[in-house]
Amino acid sequence: FGDAVINVSEFDAAWFSRPPIKGSVAWELRYLGEMPYALLESVDESDPEFENILRQTEERLLESVARNKTA
Repeated sequence: FGDAVINVSEFDAAWFSRPPIKGSVAWELRYLGEMPYALLESVDESDPEFENILRQTEERLLESVARNKTA
């Protein structure tokens, strides 16, 4: 994974980003489990809430995956 940061988590997922055309960067959190699922956020990386927005996206993904497993 080269220089990628690997964190221990409750679920297997990976963050991907795309270079901005204008303004915000598109960040995609992709679930790597049996049922493919992804969330996308457009975030200005200079926003003081940047890390918090990514954490909230992780929480939303975890909630969605948990809901789908119990459905």
